[in-house]
Amino acid sequence: MIILTAAEADKVRGLSPTDPTAAIEPVPLKPAPGSDPGDGTFLLSEQVLVDPAHADVRHFLAALPTAADIDAALKFDPGAKPEDQAALDALALPTWKDAGVRKAP
Repeated sequence: MIILTAAEADKVRGLSPTDPTAAIEPVPLKPAPGSDPGDGTFLLSEQVLVDPAHADVRHFLAALPTAADIDAALKFDPGAKPEDQAALDALALPTWKDAGVRKAP
């Protein structure tokens, strides 16, 4: 999963300029119950990086952090909290596989 700020999500959101059946729709990260209401973080499937319909934003998105980057950082951070890891584990659910990338039927 690619992790985006609200501004980055706004920059890439929308229809593909080359394929009117393809769009990028970053998904807002929902906070865990009882936590802050959200910080404007969005998620987008890394599948968008290999989709020719979105070649115009490929380099921009490839430079952004991914859940794997953060997961690796947490594994080496002795101060990482269990809830941080739990939030990352939740991102790996199969239902998130294609988050934010859609093709019209």
